[in-house]
Amino acid sequence: MFKKQKKGIIRYIKLTIALFVAALSFNILILPLKIVLGGNNGVAVLFETIFKIRPFITLIILSLFFLLLSFLFLDKEQTISSIYASIFYPLFVKFSYPIARFISLNINDLLLASIYIGIISGITNGMIIKLEFNNGGINILSNILYKYYKISYSKSMFIMNTIIVVIGGLTISLNNILYAVIILYINSYVVDRFILNRSKYKCFEIITKENDLVENYIVQKLKRTYTKIETTNKKFLIITAIKTEEYYALKKFIKEIDQQAFFLIRNSYDAKITY
Repeated sequence: MFKKQKKGIIRYIKLTIALFVAALSFNILILPLKIVLGGNNGVAVLFETIFKIRPFITLIILSLFFLLLSFLFLDKEQTISSIYASIFYPLFVKFSYPIARFISLNINDLLLASIYIGIISGITNGMIIKLEFNNGGINILSNILYKYYKISYSKSMFIMNTIIVVIGGLTISLNNILYAVIILYINSYVVDRFILNRSKYKCFEIITKENDLVENYIVQKLKRTYTKIETTNKKFLIITAIKTEEYYALKKFIKEIDQQAFFLIRNSYDAKITY
């Protein structure tokens, strides 16, 4: 029990560090340079530039609004995973602002600054995903669109972020669009290759005494199919391919229901996923 509690505490400490570093990066680099990246941060920069609304106000209102949507339209597990980041990230942006004023980097080279921002955001976002938490914000809206309308998460995020970035380019500077694209690409690359070492899909091979629960989770929760092969000792091997963003959820579920389960996870760079 103590070991489990200690692991949980360490997990939240790591999440807190990731959120604080992300907030500090926002105040040191993103906000002074007026770079609109999409998401809640992008809206906060836009509102600060156009309406002179403090980023903290915009971030906390958006975070609580999307958290309410999650409570109304998503399941309990998804909502809980978003609560911490939704509340503490805006607070960290508020309280790290005075710190950022003392360590201003005065970077005039926007390309270099974009590289820094991309790397830092990639590391922090990757840590949050790896810790099995959710950033909250418009990510929640993407989850809702996927759940009820089967619009893929990546597609809806791309569309919403593109709209925010284009508005930023039209209202602040057209160069903003170019730097935003560079940052988003570096962020994605760092998350995928260095933090999660992930391919587009993951192939699971599972042997567990809780076959029915695993099969039900794959079909009902993840909306995927699977193959079941009988092995020795009247046990079964369950094989399924899922998207990488679903990897941590399935892994966590298996560990919760069967501590003795054996499962092998491999990168899969091409798969036909059934919805």
